[in-house]
Amino acid sequence: MKNIIYLSLLICQTALAQSLDFFHVDQFGYLPNQTKVAVISDPINGFNSDLSYTPNSVLEVRSISGSIVYSGSVEIWDQGNTDFESGDRGWWFDFSKVYRPGEYYIYDPLTGESSAIFTISETVYNEVLKAALKMFYYNRCGIEKKSPYAANGYADSEAFIQDSEARSINDQANPTSAKDLSGGWFNSGEYYKSVNTAESAIHDLLWAYRRNSQLFAEDMYIPESGNGVPDLLDEVKWELDWVLKMVNNNGSVHIKMGNKNATENSFSPPSTNTSPRYYGPTCTSSSIVAASILADAALVYEKIPALVEYAQLLESKAISCWEYVLPRLNNNSLDEDCDDGSIYSTNTDSHRASQKETALCAAVYLYDLTGDSSYNQYIIDNIDDANEITDPISYLFTTKTADALFHYTTLEGADGNVVNKIFNSANTVNKSERSSAYLGLPFEGLYRSFISGYAYYDRGTNFYKSSAGIINSLFMRYEVDTSRSNEFQTRSQEYLHYFHGVNPLSQVYLTNMNNLGAEKSANEIYHLWFSDGTIWDNAETSTYGPPPGIVP
Repeated sequence: MKNIIYLSLLICQTALAQSLDFFHVDQFGYLPNQTKVAVISDPINGFNSDLSYTPNSVLEVRSISGSIVYSGSVEIWDQGNTDFESGDRGWWFDFSKVYRPGEYYIYDPLTGESSAIFTISETVYNEVLKAALKMFYYNRCGIEKKSPYAANGYADSEAFIQDSEARSINDQANPTSAKDLSGGWFNSGEYYKSVNTAESAIHDLLWAYRRNSQLFAEDMYIPESGNGVPDLLDEVKWELDWVLKMVNNNGSVHIKMGNKNATENSFSPPSTNTSPRYYGPTCTSSSIVAASILADAALVYEKIPALVEYAQLLESKAISCWEYVLPRLNNNSLDEDCDDGSIYSTNTDSHRASQKETALCAAVYLYDLTGDSSYNQYIIDNIDDANEITDPISYLFTTKTADALFHYTTLEGADGNVVNKIFNSANTVNKSERSSAYLGLPFEGLYRSFISGYAYYDRGTNFYKSSAGIINSLFMRYEVDTSRSNEFQTRSQEYLHYFHGVNPLSQVYLTNMNNLGAEKSANEIYHLWFSDGTIWDNAETSTYGPPPGIVP
């Protein structure tokens, strides 16, 4: 409906696509008291350099009815220089004084150019959040996706039933090697499942719940909705249940499961794949990851009355994984090349230093969970294993470690010297010229969401962008520098706006969100289910496109 109204407003004006080339706003909208800055661009270099635009010195914010609610001056960015990342020169238009709930757009009275329509509301991101979380349901393995939980076009029969009798990749002919490894989430755009790649997703979702539990109700429309448990925790539990199946009785953990090669089980939709599946070797990295995510989850689930017993199971398995791998941590004999490629996927193992850093996270959560001083002593003895301590600028890349370390500073019995090290390293980042590009203010980069040059725009860049937003939020929450709290908050919000359209492409970096308010969202992604030539290939040119809410 918004698209229809918007197009009617632009009759006899420049085409919608061209307007989006020049006006970059959060296409969903803004919270009433939030800083609101639109980026206006003039393409100089790049694929759209044949376009040209110079805005009027004064722009207007108009309500959807066309009435003018605010007029303000544009601010030229960096004295008119070209932003090297985007190839654009540009302007900022601050309309933070517009705070009344409603639907609006920015309008250039000189040229007739307009922005996408956006909403100002306290609940403006609620439906966006639900869509982003619902993608985990669509990414479930081993469950029939059906109405009313699956939207029209995304129903599918139970996929990978054969996972209930997966055999060892090293003992394929032996039926006694079979294990029930059903459930879990597909990994990214592939059908394999990995304990190690589940780490960041589980930690981040649990972090989101701990940070704002009031946002997560039973409104995701998944099969568990209505069971008295927040749907976010039900969704995470689906993955945790699978992780538990990968844990052996002695605490060793299989690193992943899936197919022998790229051609097996590579069809769309998922239910059409029926070839046998296999599990790979046990690795120290996967035991450490399991100890960390299971302990972290136990801390959250023990507060849910219906899941207290489940939390106790998570705790016992986390301890088992820790005790299995602790001797290897102490004698420095961790696996580093354990993922031998026998299960087709990218390499999901991690090097020794990364495993030690994850072990610190596990120790923090296990100490909080049990109060056992041996975990605290491990932290005291090994705190320098964290890059956040020895190389503080790496905060950008290790949000799960930063979160765990900050959490440690709140625990009763936390060692004073360790706490000082944590906050000293955070203050080093806070004052670093290198980190000022992505932490707090001032903004570097036209689009207000800069990340440093060592994280250029390639596969995975959206991970770095979101990580930078989380780091700003952590610095604000743990009062690293109270004089900059508003800066951290504003910067974290700007990374969110980047995902919602304040970027050089004016594209919402979630799939197929046009029915939820986006004028231009990601139409297709790499995913075996939604692959080229299928009815889910592209939101504009195929029957359905990928489901809403997937971050490319």
